[in-house]
This record gives sequence, C-alpha cells and structure tokens, in this order.
Amino acid sequence: MAPSRTARLLLLVLLSLLLSQTITAFSGQAKVYAQTGTSLVQIVPNASTMTTLAYDPDVIKVVIGVNNTVVWRNNDNVAHTATGSNFTEFTTGNINPGASGSYTFNVTGTFPYHCVYHPNMAGTVIVRAPSTTASSTATSRSGGIPEFPLQAAAVTIFTFLITVSYFFVRKSNGAE
Repeated sequence: MAPSRTARLLLLVLLSLLLSQTITAFSGQAKVYAQTGTSLVQIVPNASTMTTLAYDPDVIKVVIGVNNTVVWRNNDNVAHTATGSNFTEFTTGNINPGASGSYTFNVTGTFPYHCVYHPNMAGTVIVRAPSTTASSTATSRSGGIPEFPLQAAAVTIFTFLITVSYFFVRKSNGAE
C-alpha cells in the first residue's frame, strides 16, 4: 500500500526544512555563534617598543552579553598586561609570552588601558549595552559578533513555499 498524498507532502516538507537548516548550519553562521562571548586582542611582537600599534586591534568595541569578554594573547617574547588607566577598573594580570589573559566587561563605557611594564603601549575597549543593532554598532577584528539568523528563516520559508507550490502544480495537472 502506497503512502497517501498527504503523508508524502508532509514528508517532503519535513525533509525540505531539515535540508534548509543543515545548509544554514554549514554556511558559517554556526561558527559565528560559537564565538559569542569573546573578542580577541593580539599583543604583537616587539610590542614594548610601540604605542597604539602594540595591541591589535588597539580599539575594540564589545557589547555586554554578546562579546564582552576580551582575551589578550601575548605574541611577544616578554611579559605584558592590559590594565585600565586608573589601575582599578580592570587588569589581566601578568601575561607571559605565548599565554593569554582576559577580562569580562559588564559596565558600559570607554576603558583606556596600557601595559604596566611598558606604559607606552596603549589600547581602548569600548563597551556598549545590547540593542537590536548590536551587530552593526559593535564590530571587532575577532569576528565574535553574531547576527540574527534571518538567513535561516528566509531559507526555511522559501523552501516551504517551493514545496507547497510544487504540489499545487501537480494537483492542477491531474497528477496525484
């Protein structure tokens, strides 16, 4: 006994939805979401002889609840820190060569920082509150900003409409 037309339609719709979600997941969108929570700043080689170029990027914008943990990775051959300008706002503590230090920002504002060992090294963290336009207002080279998955919704709706249209055309042509 062959499955009914309704059962075939339901199966095709479900397979289409599964396919569209799989395509979306492998389109890079899932990778972006996996990075949510952190932003990366590199401490470049020979940073102690530099100023604003010692931290890359030297100005980073983050959004609370999105990418507000900043990780500083030391690519230099001497120890460094990332310490708020007034010494009480934040500090990563000592970051040895090849190691990383981090700080999670939970208050909005602009936070200039420097290395306590090399005060000429300077950077800034700009912390913003979450909003509906967070993805366009807070960007960083680390790429940790997620975007609302409109692509997934669009692909799902488009796939559903194509599937339903196909069956209506078949029905109007007399096929079952």
